[in-house]
Amino acid sequence: MVLDVSAIIQSALLLFIVMDPLGNVPIFYSVTKDIKENKKSKTIQNAVITAFIVLTVFALAGIKILDYFKVSFESFLIAGGALLFFIGFQMVVGKIKTQFDKSGNFGVVPLGVPLIAGPGAITMIIIISQTQGMLAAFIAILISMILMELVLAYCNKIVKTIGTKSSETLTRIMGIILAVIAVQLILDGLQILF
Repeated sequence: MVLDVSAIIQSALLLFIVMDPLGNVPIFYSVTKDIKENKKSKTIQNAVITAFIVLTVFALAGIKILDYFKVSFESFLIAGGALLFFIGFQMVVGKIKTQFDKSGNFGVVPLGVPLIAGPGAITMIIIISQTQGMLAAFIAILISMILMELVLAYCNKIVKTIGTKSSETLTRIMGIILAVIAVQLILDGLQILF
């Protein structure tokens, strides 16, 4: 089996966009700005490892879960495309910031799940695993997790360099791209179905 490197890179970038890294930077910054550097590093590690595990499980078992509930992949493409469109729309119009309990392990919940490995990322990884193959999905997860860890590790510098307004603008642009991709997924699902 020959791996399509461009498809893997595209899949990793799509997954990364769905995770909304620039939208998560202000959230992560506000939650971690007052904690010590070693706890911040541990929080990033917990968030990325949690998201990696969740996405890998759904890459491996997502289609089996769909089969169990007798949901066709075509239906999942349509519903997943609609969900991704909604997420892209939220990215464009701005999303509600959530308050977190800073006393617990917020690296696992809510940062790892659902902020990084949320419904959109889970939907995207199931689609990638079915259209590109399991190895491509795993590589896409790995690449996007490395990128996410870098973004979170440097979030203080990102916020100071580009500011929260620029971060919001870039998130909106990524939301438009995601919405367009979502429409294509819906069209692909409809084409297969009919």
